[in-house]
Amino acid sequence: AAFPHSTSRTGDPQLHIHTLLVNLVGLPDGPFGALHSPFIYGNKKLIGAYFRQLLAYKLRTQLGAQTERNGQSFRVSGPESLYEVSDHFSKRSKEIEKHCHDRGERSAIAKEKAALATRLAKELGDRPRRELFERWKAEALALGLTEKDIDQILGAELTLDPEAPKEVVETAIENLLQV
Repeated sequence: AAFPHSTSRTGDPQLHIHTLLVNLVGLPDGPFGALHSPFIYGNKKLIGAYFRQLLAYKLRTQLGAQTERNGQSFRVSGPESLYEVSDHFSKRSKEIEKHCHDRGERSAIAKEKAALATRLAKELGDRPRRELFERWKAEALALGLTEKDIDQILGAELTLDPEAPKEVVETAIENLLQV
């Protein structure tokens, strides 16, 4: 099961998906059995890399957005104002980075621990999505991102390349090998 969420704990826009994998499968002869989970856990970085590449691919092919590599992930390409808005809406990441910096820690494990140590209760409750979008739009406009910029970001011509699925997998593996 996949549960898409669109906000961070600080109320910023943040697309992320929580997944749940039930350890139960139907066997060919009728009864049920368990998945071989060591394979899944052993390949979680590859699965994550594939997911990020697939998301970038869908942004390019379904919305016309251009993407570029950003560490082990990607970001949407655009005018400088887009990067300022992205930075503004990264409050949660900044909290985690500050926590690690204050302790002189830099590892991925330290960041995971910092995320738990600094995590606040979700405050958004049942805020209407329209209210959130209006707030985010006002903040983005105040930072200089215009509707013309958004049209430019999403204005690339949509092309469907038959080799694209292969590229998604190859790029995911390439990103994984650079870890």
